[in-house]
Amino acid sequence: MKKDELQSSGPSQGVSRRTFVKGTLALTALSAAAAAGCAPGSVASAGNTSRFGKPSWVKRVDKYPVEIDDSALTRYDSGNGGFSTAARAWGPDLTAELSRIQQSVTLEGVRNNLPGNDLKARALQHGAACLMYGQPGRLLYSWSAVRPPTDYGVGPWQGSPEEAAQLVKAAALFYGAGSVGIARLDRRWIYSRDGGKDLVFEDVPEPVIEDTRKVIPEKVQYQISLAIPQSFELIALAPTAMSSAATGFGYSLMAFVAGLLAEFIRQLGYVAIPCGNDTGLSVPMAIDAGLGEVGRTGRLITPEWGPNVRLAKVLTDLPMAVDKPIVFGVMDFCRKCKKCAEHCPGDALSLETEPSWEITGVWNQPGKKVWQEDAAKCLKAWRELGTGCSVCVRVCPYTKRAETMLHDVVKGTISTMPTLSSFIAKADDWFGYGVRKDPDAWWRRLGRSFGRDGF
Repeated sequence: MKKDELQSSGPSQGVSRRTFVKGTLALTALSAAAAAGCAPGSVASAGNTSRFGKPSWVKRVDKYPVEIDDSALTRYDSGNGGFSTAARAWGPDLTAELSRIQQSVTLEGVRNNLPGNDLKARALQHGAACLMYGQPGRLLYSWSAVRPPTDYGVGPWQGSPEEAAQLVKAAALFYGAGSVGIARLDRRWIYSRDGGKDLVFEDVPEPVIEDTRKVIPEKVQYQISLAIPQSFELIALAPTAMSSAATGFGYSLMAFVAGLLAEFIRQLGYVAIPCGNDTGLSVPMAIDAGLGEVGRTGRLITPEWGPNVRLAKVLTDLPMAVDKPIVFGVMDFCRKCKKCAEHCPGDALSLETEPSWEITGVWNQPGKKVWQEDAAKCLKAWRELGTGCSVCVRVCPYTKRAETMLHDVVKGTISTMPTLSSFIAKADDWFGYGVRKDPDAWWRRLGRSFGRDGF
C-alpha cells in the first residue's frame, strides 16, 4: 500500500520528464477542449456560474444524493463519536501507550526544532484554536442572545422567505463564511444525545439547556449550513502542527461566524441556535443545504475548496427559501481515485471501489450507503503523529483553490466526463499536487490574509 510521502520540492519528483510533459500536454488539451465547450454539459470556468451561485457543471437535485435505509437510520448519539469511543476500542494499555507516544513526538518536535513541529509551529497551532477552546467560543455557541434584542417598539422583521434567505446569506458571507446554504431541518441529523444530555423538541418559545436535556423549540424548522475554508498553504504541510493550525483556525472561525450569524437572526426577532460539531451531524446537513457531496473520507467535498473546509450550522425558526442538494460527480470520482485511502497513515479509509452499508464501529451512523471510516484507526494515527493529521485533505484532488480557471475546468470535466476520472487522478500526481511542502518556507511568505492565503 502506498503511504504518505514526506515532502517534495517540485511537481516532477519521482516522475520522468517525458511522463510529466505528456501529462501536461494531455491535460492542457483536455482543459482547452472543455473550456471551449466540447465536453458534454459545457464545462464552466470559475467565472461562469449558474443562477444559484455555483459553477454551471454543478447540478441541483431534488433529494438527498446518498442511498438511505430508513429502517436502519436512527438519530445519532454524539457520545458514540470517535473522540469518545476510540479509547474503548484501543483498550487501556494501548490508550496509555498512544498518550505516551503523542507526548514524546510533541516534545521531540519542539526540543529538536523540527520544521513544522517546532516551537513557533505549536504556538501558531494553539493561537489559531484559542477562540474555539476558550470562554469566547462558549459564549458564541450560546443558545441564548448575547444581549436581548433591542426594543425599538416594533415586532420581528417581516419579509418573504426569499428576502429572508438573501439577508441571511449576505450576513453569513460578511461574517466570514466561504459559502452558505439553507435547508428544511431534517431531524434525523439531530443528535439523540449530545454532551451527555438528551436532545428533544418541545413546544417552547425559546431553546433551553437543562441539567439532563437540551430542548429545541418545535417551531425551529430551518437550518443554515456554513462552509469555512481553511488555508491551502498550511494544509499542504500536513501532518504537522502547522496543518493543525489551519484546522484550529477553522474551528475558531466556525464559532465566530455561527455565533455572529445567530445573534443577527435573534436581533431580527427569531430563535437561532449556533452549532459547531455539536447538536447535529454537519455533513448530511450541509448536503441538504447544497454545499457539496460526501466523498470517500466521509467528509463533505465542496465544488469550491474540496474537503478543505470546516462546517458549522445555525438552527432557526426564521422562514427562508431553501436550497436543494447538489451533485458534481464526487462519488463516481472517488470510486476510481482512492488517493486518500492509499495515503492514510492509519489505514482508516476504505479502499473498496463501492460504498457500503456495513459500518466499522459505533462512530458510524447506520442506514447510509457510504464509504465508512474507522475512527479508532484514524485517531490512533493522530496520537502517533502528534498532530491532527489532515493527510486525506491534503492529497484529495478536489483540494484546490477556487477562482482558478484550470482547476475549475478539471472539476467540471470530472462532473461531465466521468470516464476521464482515472486519468485526472493520475494527472494530479504528475503535477505534484498533494505532496507535503516545506514548513519553513511558509514563514517567509507574506501577503496572506485572515488565515486563507489571501483568498
